[in-house]
Amino acid sequence: LSFIALYALESGINNIGVFFTVMAVSMFISRPLSGRWADRGGTSKVVLIGQGGIFIAILVIALSHSIEELMIAGAVLGFGIGFCVPTLQALSVRYAPDYRRGAATGTFFIAFDLGIGLGTIICGYVAALTSFQLMYFTSLIPVILAGALFYGLKIRGYYLPREESAPGLKN
Repeated sequence: LSFIALYALESGINNIGVFFTVMAVSMFISRPLSGRWADRGGTSKVVLIGQGGIFIAILVIALSHSIEELMIAGAVLGFGIGFCVPTLQALSVRYAPDYRRGAATGTFFIAFDLGIGLGTIICGYVAALTSFQLMYFTSLIPVILAGALFYGLKIRGYYLPREESAPGLKN
């Protein structure tokens, strides 16, 4: 997202602010839907759909040549982010013991912010060495890796509830 305005400028696409508006509306709509679905036990499906949406949106951005195409990408990206971020954050709290939930939330958002910061730096280098379009194609790699990591850990039973009491204490 840090480079979408520059990418649009390079591609001759005007009014890029519409992209952010469409994305925000899509996130606003998708977050309550994903929350209800995840609360009913569908967290893995919600994350899968969200990651799929993010993947498709980045692909559409990389192939876009008009504001209309970017608006579609913005809607799909907002949907994907609206599904993934709150669900993953809820998972980080759900599987932490009660006394570690604050730390789990803090760790989640530190990792989230670190990913944005480092991702922007790395993407900036890729864009400077190649092009914005290739940078967006390259940005698909972390999405694939994140999906593989999430489902690899899930298959291995990593997402099991932890003991609710502090170490050494009895309930």
